[in-house]
Amino acid sequence: MDRPRPRVWAFPLNAQGIGQYRLRQPLATLDRLAKAECAPLPDHEGVARARVPTVCELNRADPDTLLLQHGFTDLFLRWLPRYRASGKALLVFGFDDNLLAIPDHNNQQHRLPTDLERRLREALSHCHRLVVPIQPLAQVYGEWIDDIRVVPNLLEHRRWGSLTPQRRQSAKSRVGWVGAQQHGGDLASLAPVMEALAGAVQWVMMGMCPRALRPYVDEFHQSVRYRRYPEQLASLNLDLAVAPVAINAFNECKSDLRILEYGAMGWPVIATDIVLYRGHPVTCVSNDTEAWLNAIRERIADLDALATEGDRLRNRVRQHHTLEDRLDLWCAALFADTVIEQHQLMREAVPGHSLYAASL
Repeated sequence: MDRPRPRVWAFPLNAQGIGQYRLRQPLATLDRLAKAECAPLPDHEGVARARVPTVCELNRADPDTLLLQHGFTDLFLRWLPRYRASGKALLVFGFDDNLLAIPDHNNQQHRLPTDLERRLREALSHCHRLVVPIQPLAQVYGEWIDDIRVVPNLLEHRRWGSLTPQRRQSAKSRVGWVGAQQHGGDLASLAPVMEALAGAVQWVMMGMCPRALRPYVDEFHQSVRYRRYPEQLASLNLDLAVAPVAINAFNECKSDLRILEYGAMGWPVIATDIVLYRGHPVTCVSNDTEAWLNAIRERIADLDALATEGDRLRNRVRQHHTLEDRLDLWCAALFADTVIEQHQLMREAVPGHSLYAASL
């Protein structure tokens, strides 16, 4: 081995949430901290003629790993068997949702190919490994590929660690929700709650607001590109955040990312009682109007206790969900065991020359 760090080439889906949390940020941090040589190639979502390297180009660059995020388009299905047959790289497929159970209200459903299951099965048949954010997804795809690694979503401290939202910025408690167009169905249980509390709290929404809810919303903030997203989120200055989700097979396989983002802000959270949220110090309630009303009223009645809840969640996120502190999970998921062992030997032979040498 003639280079000090393992090398990964990657195909990001996009430059927004999925592409950032599940590829761009982990690889950029691995590269920045000298743990791996990482080269993200151009995004491929919505690109009619995406460019992929030929087998000759791939072998000349000699990456240890090729990471494909949602690589089930015709282009990838054409090249994957060639990479598997002729290339030397470990083929790792990154996937983040149970798209086989996408609900009708989710607008992603109409953008996906009708033969998605066939495409996923074929893509995974050519890959060595699958990386997912939560264990339920590993169970969904467990029959299609033998080697599955679970790497949870993590927040980059450099981007999220120094944000300082303000509390108690209004006479009424600021209660907020953040989400995109595909989350409209998750708001169904919150609609009667927002109507009942209109005037008692300040409702703040960001990213999306259904027309039916606009009469109850005091502030609406448009979605922004990811590079501005953490700062825009902090500017909401919430006292309480809410995370309602519909109970269905799709959401049972979603990650806890929204809770992590809220937690980084130091916001206390009331969330739907669903498996993905139960491991955090948040208040979980059923999707019942009275349960939501009681939980919100109880918490805004004691703002000191509410702030303490927010501090507790922020501490939890900083201690257990920081990307820089858990890069070993990404290293183990991205590289073959033999590659990690070889670089470990290099570390022992030449201190500072290894996958794990750089200090955080």
